[in-house]
Amino acid sequence: MLISLVKPKWANFHAILFQTIFDSSTNIPKSSQYRKLKEWIGDGLLISTGPKWRSRRKMLTQTFHFAVLKEYHKVFASQGKILVDVLRLRANNTYPFDIMPYIKRCTLDIICETAMGCSISSQMGSNDKYVESVKRLSELVWNYEKAPLYWLKPIWYLFGNGFEFDRLVKLTTDFTRDVIDERKEELKLHESEPSDKKLAFLDYLLKSQTDHPEILTDEGIREEVDTFMFEGHDTTSSGITFAIWFLGQYPEYQQQVQDEMDEIFGDDYERYPNSEDIQRMIYLEQCIKETLRLTPPVPFISRQLEEDVLIRKDYNRVYF
Repeated sequence: MLISLVKPKWANFHAILFQTIFDSSTNIPKSSQYRKLKEWIGDGLLISTGPKWRSRRKMLTQTFHFAVLKEYHKVFASQGKILVDVLRLRANNTYPFDIMPYIKRCTLDIICETAMGCSISSQMGSNDKYVESVKRLSELVWNYEKAPLYWLKPIWYLFGNGFEFDRLVKLTTDFTRDVIDERKEELKLHESEPSDKKLAFLDYLLKSQTDHPEILTDEGIREEVDTFMFEGHDTTSSGITFAIWFLGQYPEYQQQVQDEMDEIFGDDYERYPNSEDIQRMIYLEQCIKETLRLTPPVPFISRQLEEDVLIRKDYNRVYF
């Protein structure tokens, strides 16, 4: 058992003990490991706590209803097709290449269209400045968390990381605010016109703001959109990359996935999948779940305790 001189931290590796923490309605504050990320995405659903977290979560839960997500299937499929076309061009070369940057751009395009209702076409080389800023910010946040010396503000700025981080945060948050303002104006102009156009995550937030202005301010909307942008593309691209890697390592399982797709689509490879098709992708779902078990995109989750918790004694634990 090791006790730090600052605050004791307890690390656990057993699911049943995680449940003890996650079932608590009190111990929901995130630990200090999220502090640098908070400077970027703000106090959104990922990081907020207390009454703010509860009210926001209740409000946002409806935006993740199955019927809402169903509207985005065409976006997923169309952006996925672009990714396949891009990878097919690269695969014509004889040398290996890293597919993760391509997958990241695909997931970023998907999350921008579904979250903000705008297309940045990063897979086609557009909006490189914003795309590269998001990528670099993710790297800086990770570098900050794994290097304790950077936790000292003078050191963080001495090496230039602080100035770069601040500049990129301003660039990305200004982009989000501009999109929010444009979307607000667009909705005002067409509020009296009937429309069958699918609503983006941002549209639901703006409608919620109209109903609950005391809960969701303009900055609150910006926080939730940036949170959704970060969570939605970074972890997703990591999970997809590992899934493809595993399927490449085990061609016998890859063939079973291919057989399942052939059974669903037959010879119509150009058809976009619908909800019924996705329900039939049972073996593919098993492969994805096994990937998430073996290589979780978020390898650790931390909490700052607000009250004492009784932990079972029959499991290993480490204090540091």
